[in-house]
Amino acid sequence: MEPARVLLAPLAALHGLVLHARHALFDAGLFSSQKTSTPTVVVGNLNVGGSGKTPFTEWLVQHLSENLNVAVLSRGYGRSTSGFRMVEVQDAAAEAGDEPLQIKQRFPHVAVAVCEDRLIGIEALSQTVAPDLIVLDDAYQHRKLRGHFNVLLTPATRPWFKDHLMPWGGLRDVKRARKRAHTVVVTKLEAGAQLPSDWTAKLDVDVPVYGAALKYATPRPEGHTTALTTCAVAVAVSALAAPALFEAHVSGLFPDSQAVRFRDHHRFTASDFARIQGKIGTFENGPVAVLTTEKDWTKLRLLQQAAPSHWRFFVIPVALHLPEGEALLKQVRQTIH
Repeated sequence: MEPARVLLAPLAALHGLVLHARHALFDAGLFSSQKTSTPTVVVGNLNVGGSGKTPFTEWLVQHLSENLNVAVLSRGYGRSTSGFRMVEVQDAAAEAGDEPLQIKQRFPHVAVAVCEDRLIGIEALSQTVAPDLIVLDDAYQHRKLRGHFNVLLTPATRPWFKDHLMPWGGLRDVKRARKRAHTVVVTKLEAGAQLPSDWTAKLDVDVPVYGAALKYATPRPEGHTTALTTCAVAVAVSALAAPALFEAHVSGLFPDSQAVRFRDHHRFTASDFARIQGKIGTFENGPVAVLTTEKDWTKLRLLQQAAPSHWRFFVIPVALHLPEGEALLKQVRQTIH
C-alpha cells in the first residue's frame, strides 16, 4: 500500500461508522432480513474484488449439481439491462454481465439469472426452475437476505487482517462482518502451498477455514488453429480487479510477454485494440498471441473480427483447487437439508 494512502484514514473511519450503523440496524431487527424457503449459499468477500468469487461459485456448481438442481443468482454487475433476467449462452455480456455469462457458458445446463434485488431474484428463480439450491455470487453485503450458508472469501495476497477500509485500503465492509460467515476460504494460495499455521488465529473466526489455489489450464485457441508455440510475441489482456496472478502465469508461458490492464468489468471496444497494439509494437515476423481470461472473452469474442489479422486469441481457463473441498461440501449439504 502506498504510504500516502494513510492520509485517507479519516475518510475510512467515517466510512466505517456508516457501515457499523447499517449492520447494527439489521442486527437489531430495525431493518428487515429474510431467510427464503429455497436454500441459499451466499458467496462473498469483504474486499472490493479479486478474491476469486466466480471461480469458487463455479467450483460449488460443479460439485453440487451432480446430485442437486442448482441455480446461480448474481447482480450482473456492469450490465445495461435491469431487473430479473435469465442468462442464456448466446447473450452478450452487456445484457447479462460478464461473470454470470461466463458461468452460464461453462455450465449451460444450469439456470443462471441476474437481479439487483436478491430476494426478488430468488423468488423468480424458485417459480421458474424450482431449484433445490441457489448459489448467490457476491451477495454477502446484501443484508436483506439471510443466507442459509455464508461462504466468506479472502485472498492470500491481501487477507482482511492486513487491510483497511476504503479509501485507505481495499475493504468495502467492516472486519466484524466476518462473524456472519459459516466458513472462510483463503483463496489465491500458491500452488501446493498450505495455509500458514497462524492465520486461523489472525482471521479470528469460530468457523472452519480452508485454503484454495487457482489452477490455470492449457490456453484454448479461439477462432483459429495456430499453435501457441508458433507465436513469437504474446500479450496478456485482462479487465480484472486483481490481474497479477493471471499476468504472472502468462509470463511463465512467455517470459517476454507484455501486459495490458483495463479496469474491472471493462466493456471492450474495437478502439481498445490500438492500446493493445501499442504494447506489442510493430511486429511482422509471425502471429501474435493475445492471451485473455474466460471472463474477458465473453466481451472480446464479439470483437474478434475487428482485430488485426495477425492476432491469435487464446483463452486461459482457471479453476479453483480446494484440497479439503469434500469437508466444505459436507458442511453445505448438512446446512441445506
